[in-house]
Amino acid sequence: MSLQIILIAGFLLKGVCLWGQFDQGLDPDRHIAFLQSIKQLNEFVERFNQNEYEVPGSEPGQTLILDRKQSILLLFDRNDPRFNRTDSSYSDEYISLVLGFAEEISTKKIYLERYTNQIVAVVSARVQYFGIADTMQILLVRETSGPGLVRWVISGVEADFLQVQERDTSQVRFLSPVSHELGFMDLKKALNEPENILDYTRKDFDFNPLHAFLLAVSREDLQVDEIFDITYRIHVEPDYLIYLEQKVRDFGIPGWYVLNLEKTSSISQK
Repeated sequence: MSLQIILIAGFLLKGVCLWGQFDQGLDPDRHIAFLQSIKQLNEFVERFNQNEYEVPGSEPGQTLILDRKQSILLLFDRNDPRFNRTDSSYSDEYISLVLGFAEEISTKKIYLERYTNQIVAVVSARVQYFGIADTMQILLVRETSGPGLVRWVISGVEADFLQVQERDTSQVRFLSPVSHELGFMDLKKALNEPENILDYTRKDFDFNPLHAFLLAVSREDLQVDEIFDITYRIHVEPDYLIYLEQKVRDFGIPGWYVLNLEKTSSISQK
């Protein structure tokens, strides 16, 4: 596939199609960059779902309308070195993935639902856990609890200090089936092996660090000092994962752009 196809959307930002009134405090190029930037998550969802997009510009009468595939490409960070043939990070494989994604989304008419767990906010926080400074990620999704009632709720956490050692499948550890006849004497030994504690739970038990987080917060063992970063992970059918981040681009204008795209099938194989 031609690199020109993926870059065409990025370089359309050079002044076509009037959109909105100009702010007298900004020069024309900076104002165009501001109009074309994605300021909020909801705007990203709207742009993703649009069947066509009118590219903001400075010249009246020079209308340029992008179809949905082109509009999807415009949501990617065009300064990604994987799109640059002169950069060592250039990737034909990633370009093919992005082009295939835009083609599939447009032809199969796949859209994002604003208030589902498709969209996960990843909130990075500096915390104190038992007085020790650390960082963690708190995952939130939007939940509907009635007509017109929507709220963000905590759906998970990612923190190394809240994890427990995974099951050791190389050895079989268990409490004897006749342990009860001996007053469960071997239970004490099992509980004194914290690195193997999951081996003594039900086979269908999955540890969820969210439970440990909620318990630590409720007991004031964990305090959040600062939220220092927010990103989004967006699951798109059939098996794509978008990483959305705020990035400063042209003229120092920040906006939300797709900084990475992955196939979820590829992630599960890693």
